[in-house]
Amino acid sequence: MASEMIADVTLDGEHYGVFYAPLSAPVFSADRIQRAVAVFESQPIDATSSLLSWKDLEWDSNRPSGTRIYLYMRSADSASSLSSSAWSGPFLNKSGEDISSQVGRYVQIAVALYSEYDPLGPVLLTPTVDEIRAVCYMSGGEVEFYTKKFELGFKPKHILLTYNGSIPADSLVQFAVAGRDSTDTEEYQIITPNTIQELDEISQLSDGLKILIRGFGSGEVPFVIDEFSVSVSGDQQTKVNKT
Repeated sequence: MASEMIADVTLDGEHYGVFYAPLSAPVFSADRIQRAVAVFESQPIDATSSLLSWKDLEWDSNRPSGTRIYLYMRSADSASSLSSSAWSGPFLNKSGEDISSQVGRYVQIAVALYSEYDPLGPVLLTPTVDEIRAVCYMSGGEVEFYTKKFELGFKPKHILLTYNGSIPADSLVQFAVAGRDSTDTEEYQIITPNTIQELDEISQLSDGLKILIRGFGSGEVPFVIDEFSVSVSGDQQTKVNKT
């Protein structure tokens, strides 16, 4: 069963720094135009060390005609590092935005609300956001597969992994590698398929390579890995195939 965590964000003065500023003074002409913007920035949200991957960003809101709502998100490995991380966004689809590119354990969310003057009356229409949900996969209930240790004859420095398989929409497959024959997940480096990655010291402990495949799913529709191929480089180059 895939585990998901919901981070609920409440927009109030105790949890948010609030910035409010009119874009300009009221302008009077043939048409009366007035607009204001408010920006809300959350405190750091800790997904805990059980985080595997971020999934979706969703929210409940009321947006009168002409008003706008923009959401932004950033992540980091520590709360203190968030201030130097770049914001991603704007996110516009409240039914679900893909945030899988966020890799940090800590996240921060910002909301920009744009009001709009109602030409039918002296009213400034203002949007509201009632709840924000950051959905992610958490460890627990996963299935793990370990390959044998492949002897390379040299210490690997870079790796490229590709695979073929059937992964249902609500499932997640994660690959990791270790430099020695171990089933301790702390000794594995997570790698991203179809991307050349530099291996860290954990993965360069020996002249070998062991691969961990970790799967998370609903159990109703199983995920299937038909085959994968791993290319590694170092002082020499070799290709390891496993079906």
